Amino acid sequence: MISCVGDNQTKTGLVIAGNRHILYHALSALKHFNVPVNRTILLVTSVTPNHKKMVLEAAGMLTWAEIFIANDIFPKVENRLLNYFFLILKNTFLLNLMSVRRSRKFLYKTIPKGKRVDIIVSGFYGHPIDRTACSIIEHNLFVLVDDGNMTREVARKRKEEEAVSFHRTLEYNSSYEFSGLKGKIKLLMYRWFGGVQDSGSRNIYFFTHHHNLSIGKNDFLVPHHPIGVALEIALGTVHFLGIPAIEKNIVSPEDFCKLLKWIGERYSEFDLHYYCHPAEGSRENTLVKRVIPNASLHKNVNPYEQVFADFEKLPEIVSGFYSSALTNITAFNNNKIKIESLKIPLSIIISPSRRQRVKKIYEEISHNEKINIVNL
Repeated sequence: MISCVGDNQTKTGLVIAGNRHILYHALSALKHFNVPVNRTILLVTSVTPNHKKMVLEAAGMLTWAEIFIANDIFPKVENRLLNYFFLILKNTFLLNLMSVRRSRKFLYKTIPKGKRVDIIVSGFYGHPIDRTACSIIEHNLFVLVDDGNMTREVARKRKEEEAVSFHRTLEYNSSYEFSGLKGKIKLLMYRWFGGVQDSGSRNIYFFTHHHNLSIGKNDFLVPHHPIGVALEIALGTVHFLGIPAIEKNIVSPEDFCKLLKWIGERYSEFDLHYYCHPAEGSRENTLVKRVIPNASLHKNVNPYEQVFADFEKLPEIVSGFYSSALTNITAFNNNKIKIESLKIPLSIIISPSRRQRVKKIYEEISHNEKINIVNL
């Protein structure tokens, strides 16, 4: 059990992280708010083995007050078929509900009632575990770190509705999809059996690379910019920021190949470096190598913004489709390099709801004079 804040002499925190990028941003937030890692609990909400492995490897380099894995429910066995069965179960609603209940029990035990932590840091605004933590733990600050373009979506919805109560934010201002009858039933289950409370309200501190983020009256903006950006330009070099086109079922494999061919043709005269999205899998990697064989493939471990900040030389062009990093690096680029957003034809995006979200993202990008939108 950690000794929580009571005398204000030593700050304490809780970090809720589902992937390594969020953990990286959370560590920056802890540093910004002067909260020591060894006085902070890490609650790991990763579902996929790869994300969990990456989070734990990164977390293992530091000394935490305690680390708890929310969905570590099943025993580890040697049988690959049984492990695969467990993985399928871990992606079901029932197991998510069990993870919420386990996390709730852990937090009650670790942080006694009446005690307070200085800061809760999360990247998944609508995650039920996040809701549970905020409803049962007294805290001074709730800090939301970047989760790609979802950060803008959360800020936009909160500003539109000016809603801060848990009931409203659970249902409407969420990175989880709770629309429709099925979603409402899930919400009821989380409330009844997961203990996620409706009551209470909070302010959000957006700790973000989105320097021009428009927020509601109940929230606060804490700009976060990497330091150490190089001054020299590597002429003839392009960095392209990928998307999990197949893994997330954004477009079909056939259409993804067409997009890759377009990228290869547009930057055929350049030294092209393809920076994979963390969620891109082997299928995307294989197609990139096949369709653009001359491109150098980089599998990102840290957010591109941080990689960008550490370059000895900057690329001449940073390009991508609608990656949030395109907008983020305009905050500290100072017009040194060209930034291009290649516009995916909305008609090839499979999900209608995603199509609308991507449309809004491109509309926001079009208002940034530092980004050149290129139509297919």
